[in-house]
Amino acid sequence: VKSIKTKTIYWILVDNLFKEPNGKKYLNSKFNFSEEDWKHIFTLPFKTVREPRIQCLQYKLVLNVTPNNQFLTRKKIKNSNLCDFCKNDKIDDTIHFFIECPNSSKIWDDFKKIFNIDLTIKDIIVGKLDQERDHTSKAINFCILYIKSLIHKSRLVNTKITFMQIKEILKYKINDERNIANLNGTLESFGETWRWVIDRLNQQH
Repeated sequence: VKSIKTKTIYWILVDNLFKEPNGKKYLNSKFNFSEEDWKHIFTLPFKTVREPRIQCLQYKLVLNVTPNNQFLTRKKIKNSNLCDFCKNDKIDDTIHFFIECPNSSKIWDDFKKIFNIDLTIKDIIVGKLDQERDHTSKAINFCILYIKSLIHKSRLVNTKITFMQIKEILKYKINDERNIANLNGTLESFGETWRWVIDRLNQQH
């Protein structure tokens, strides 16, 4: 150890410190994000929701370390990387876990239908990155983050969740935002962002 120069140790540490995270490589291989995109990707959850557990889940998702079976198999915690929730012999990676597993897919289909919007896999994984310019995108991202957290929670306890259940939770969370806006004297701004979302959630489908 004594024979290793301090300068050598320094550059080893620097190289590891600034190495691109595996999750970033994984998402770049699928979506080819720019560095400007990544700035928005990492800050989006903190600008969109208040709950640290949801911010943390999104951070883990972006780094590709959420506890899907592919990740758990890689860490030698599970023996199979196949989804044991849908049992369709599909590899349970991040995209399958949150989007393509039949129960997850049904939730996103219902969400898109109720809000009459198109959502890509990229939008669901990292959010709509134009929310700084568009109040609509911020509201959609809020919903996306909460839906992913509820899918994650339901998978952990091996229980299916429906969009009707999610809808009620979203209404409750948005009402919390309204109460905070009322305390802060920003109800007008709240209305600009949320009115159309509330209208959609209150419609009978």
